[in-house]
Amino acid sequence: MLKLKGDFVLPAHEPGNEYLNIKGLKLSTSRGCAIWLNDFLDRYPVDFLRYGLARMMPETKDSDFTWEGLQALVNNELADTLGNFVNRTMTFAHKHFDGQVPKLGELCQRDTDLIAEIARIPEQVAVSLSKFRFRDAAEEMMSLARVGNKYFNDSEPWRTRKTDLGACGTTIHLSLQVCAALSILMDPLLPTACRTLRRQLGMVRSVASTPDQQGDEAFRWEDAQRLVLEAGHTLNAPEILFQKITDAAIAAENEALAVMQAKSESQDKPY
Repeated sequence: MLKLKGDFVLPAHEPGNEYLNIKGLKLSTSRGCAIWLNDFLDRYPVDFLRYGLARMMPETKDSDFTWEGLQALVNNELADTLGNFVNRTMTFAHKHFDGQVPKLGELCQRDTDLIAEIARIPEQVAVSLSKFRFRDAAEEMMSLARVGNKYFNDSEPWRTRKTDLGACGTTIHLSLQVCAALSILMDPLLPTACRTLRRQLGMVRSVASTPDQQGDEAFRWEDAQRLVLEAGHTLNAPEILFQKITDAAIAAENEALAVMQAKSESQDKPY
């Protein structure tokens, strides 16, 4: 970055994108091929739009926005992958560990592999962000939730709760650490959901938005790479992070878009 007099800063890079179309058609408000921001936010959380656009971004070639594509991202990734992992971890901790972070016991290979992924993935995300590869960054962020889900399934805490409570506690401890890392790592894309997640985890600090936020006033990027929750830390009640988009809602959106396009076409016709 090149700094001018005062507080003005010149950009060192000016990345450009290709075109984002809607169902194969160029965006055009005059032709009714558009989705109005206020209308979208009246019906859906802003995080849906932020995540959807990041995953559909036309970085190297034109890409398409479709309501079905957004629905798939929300339902499959936000709800089923990220939201499900958080909910099952939080619910298990409240049901079997009195709503507290269990003690970290003896580590097996699966545990150490997970800790290594917590350290590795934020670094990989940072590389993608520094190169303006936002689609890759979003995918890599979500990969940590996938890793967490696989770890939870493979560790089978519902079984070890009866046979080895120490191992069960370690599984939930590390799963909660993944939730904490995700609440920091995904904050740029999902600020509302990540605030809710940090509230569930009892993480009272915000995430730093500028490099000059120092000390204990905010979580910083490097905090996503380490185990930030202490054993015995009290958790708040679980909350559902994401509601799925229904097929009926998608059908209504497509119908509204078709009506808008038909209306614009009829107004363009000569009398």
